[in-house]
Amino acid sequence: MHFGGSHIQADIYTHVLRAAFQHIDSDVPGARGFLFPYSAAHTNNPYNYKVDYSGEWDGHRSSVSSHQADWGVVGVTATTNDLQPQITITFRDTLNPVSINRLLVMTDATDSTYVLQVNRIPHLVKTDTTAEGYWLLYFDATIDTIVLPFERMNDTAVLSFFGCIAENNQAGITYHALGVNGSSFKSFERCARFSEQLPYLHPDLVVISIGTNDTSDPDFDAEAYKRRYGEFIRKVLEVNPQCALLLTVPNDSYIRRKYHNKNLVAARAAIYELAAEYHAGVWDLYSIMGGAYSAKKWRNAGLMKTDLVHFTREGYEMKGAFMFDAMMADYDNWLVQHGYIDESSGR
Repeated sequence: MHFGGSHIQADIYTHVLRAAFQHIDSDVPGARGFLFPYSAAHTNNPYNYKVDYSGEWDGHRSSVSSHQADWGVVGVTATTNDLQPQITITFRDTLNPVSINRLLVMTDATDSTYVLQVNRIPHLVKTDTTAEGYWLLYFDATIDTIVLPFERMNDTAVLSFFGCIAENNQAGITYHALGVNGSSFKSFERCARFSEQLPYLHPDLVVISIGTNDTSDPDFDAEAYKRRYGEFIRKVLEVNPQCALLLTVPNDSYIRRKYHNKNLVAARAAIYELAAEYHAGVWDLYSIMGGAYSAKKWRNAGLMKTDLVHFTREGYEMKGAFMFDAMMADYDNWLVQHGYIDESSGR
């Protein structure tokens, strides 16, 4: 799974990674994983799936200090007070078709606030409740469209929707992308349900790409950043002490297009220190780009947007390809070191 901010919410380079990992063995494609109806929360939705919704919905992000809500593992929540709201998710990626036969739906619903209208869900054959407001849905066929109709039980009830997890019976890799615009380690501290929901995602490898927004803060403090980063890692390891960690160094960037982000050097040092402490890997995008002031070179090459923070689609796709190649090269080295592959023959 991959945590981050707007770079991850867009799900461009993470979708490149997802597709690449799931094509390692095309006979066992992994599940689609975590999904959030960003459109219902009135923010940009990943292109690879479309969200339709009925009823009035509001969006709340833990990264916005004025927002108040109950947040889970991703730091964004969609809420509604509508009588019969519905969320529908359809998938656009024909090259990487999605196959679902189980779906975990995460809300704060109770019997007296909202119920899921299970009789209106196509192909549903069984429903389990893993916890109050958390429904595990089983389907009698693989589905490629998710329909979630709710019904309000009293006039004052409000439903908080935290996301859903699309699963199947295949043994392939599931790559969860968990991002929301503006996220920082400080904003993740507001997510009271983080540790409650993380086990449902079964973290084996956690990639942490948080730091662009932290370092853009005029009050950035390297020690506070490192402390919060360490606390985030510890929350992950509480769920799975054997979880592998990959820490990514934020890309070179500018603040308000004018001021170079000089805090990235200190953040990079903190990341390497934490990697040594927690035996984590590091993917150093900052150095790959060329270090300080390289953002302008990438912009001039058409790989970064004019804000000098975000990448173009081509830039994100390149970033995803670079990261996948680095991870597979490291994996191949591990296989050689442990005698699973003969280095001379490649077998």
